[in-house]
Amino acid sequence: MSTQENKIDPTWVQIKKYFTHGSDVVQIFANFVGASFTMFYFRYVDRVSEIKVNFSKDLAVFIIIFVLLVLIVRFIDKRWFQDIAEYIRLKVARQKPEPDLQNRTQKKVLNLPFVNSATTMLAWTLAAFIFPTHYLLYHGISELSTEFAFRLFIGIFFGGIVTSATIFFLMENYCRKYLHHFFPEGGLVKIKGVFRLNLRFRIMITFVFASFIPITDVAIVSYSKAKMMLVAEPAQVLSSLSVVITFALIVDLSLAFILSHLLARIIVSPVTEMKNAMERVEKGDLSASVNVSDNNELGILGNNFNRMTEGLRDRYHIKQSLALAREVQQDLLPRNAPEIDGLDIAGHIIYSDETGGDYYDYIYPVDAQSQKIGIVVGDVADHGISSAILMASTRAFIRQRAALEGNVSTLINDVNYQFTRDVEDSGRFMTLFFLSIEFGKNSLEWVRAGHDAAILFDPLSETFEELKGKGVALGINSAYKFHENIKHGFEKDQIILLGTDGLWEAINQNGEMFGKNRIRDIIRQNAHKNAREIVNNILESVEAFSKTRVPEDDITLVVVKRV
Repeated sequence: MSTQENKIDPTWVQIKKYFTHGSDVVQIFANFVGASFTMFYFRYVDRVSEIKVNFSKDLAVFIIIFVLLVLIVRFIDKRWFQDIAEYIRLKVARQKPEPDLQNRTQKKVLNLPFVNSATTMLAWTLAAFIFPTHYLLYHGISELSTEFAFRLFIGIFFGGIVTSATIFFLMENYCRKYLHHFFPEGGLVKIKGVFRLNLRFRIMITFVFASFIPITDVAIVSYSKAKMMLVAEPAQVLSSLSVVITFALIVDLSLAFILSHLLARIIVSPVTEMKNAMERVEKGDLSASVNVSDNNELGILGNNFNRMTEGLRDRYHIKQSLALAREVQQDLLPRNAPEIDGLDIAGHIIYSDETGGDYYDYIYPVDAQSQKIGIVVGDVADHGISSAILMASTRAFIRQRAALEGNVSTLINDVNYQFTRDVEDSGRFMTLFFLSIEFGKNSLEWVRAGHDAAILFDPLSETFEELKGKGVALGINSAYKFHENIKHGFEKDQIILLGTDGLWEAINQNGEMFGKNRIRDIIRQNAHKNAREIVNNILESVEAFSKTRVPEDDITLVVVKRV
């Protein structure tokens, strides 16, 4: 293939051939139909040839006027078509048209059937006035000549209607084949300054052309034949009426068939295309789309369908991304609880979305020099992908800082400093509870950064204690100094629960919260069980209470039991 051929767009070459030659064929064919209709009308229906006229002189004038009108119409159409021709030329050469030229072209392409039929109707209407006027001026005004002029006007005017209607429906039908190339992104219904023929009006016009015109024609001619009965033989009148009835039936049935076929094609074709596209979408093909070639209700349906599939594709990609983010976030959570003599630990998290801002982790050891395990539970404000990102960064901060020396408060101070620098312009924050358990001494140290206090249960005395302490949420103040809280004596069978507010703030259908009292009751009743069983019992109770498997907020809990 030559370089010159590579520079030519074959699709637009085909469009150019149609708009430069196909439209001329439509014009010639439609005027031939209109002329044939007029000749048949004057020959068999309203026989004006029976009137004594000088056809040798009149015919020459008629031909001259007809040619002049055709030239005027062609000149108007060509001038109006210049923008479309230039746009097509640029597209054929694979060049990008200017936005202003594209806007003008889109408007003119939508108006093309209306303009062509209107200019043609203008020419035929002028002919309908000029020919009778010429006849009256040339032959003088009399009863006979006036009747002849009126009948001549009616016949030519009806011929113009047939010609214009033929051009409009054929041009619109053929334009629809290529219209989507002028509107690659759709939006036909949004173009202003164009004629729009909605389906209701289109059906009315089809009815008028298919029924009203032949009926009107029969009424006019019947009146003429009724007058003829006064001077002509009955047999001649009946013969003439049979011709009129036959003509009306042929015209009526032909118009009804042709216009109904075009109307059905205009309506059924885009509906069928949308049906096929919907079937593809139903089978999972989200790339399905339809060519929008109408600026009426069908165009609106087509645009909405394409926007729907585009939205489905976006949602699918978002869902895939969220699923991947969920998988990554799940990988950041502890796979298994640490196995430490004297401790039974279990944790679980339920996200209300694909991803969330809740977080728990086991830090073992808490720092490079200690024999301590850290259990951390956090809750980033809000939930979703943005909260998941902050949760992941906080996890990295804590794990990185735990590899260095320092106590719990120093760890949280450094994490708060980094976290605040990341979120200071967003207003985001994160609550955190960091619990450190020293193995040998069975002592507890914790830092509470704006988070709910952990719950400590002693089954021997059946009492609950909250591990409270001062501290603001991470991200509020980078210079804030956290201090650890200490409790000695984490005895056998004692239970600690760390959680996020999604647990006790779960709401049922009556708007009632689950509350911490129910959690305490579950811990008391199941204190003899292991940590995993206690976690499962709490989550099952919350699910039964709220009657939903997907909570409104993230739920996180960790249970530690001294064994």
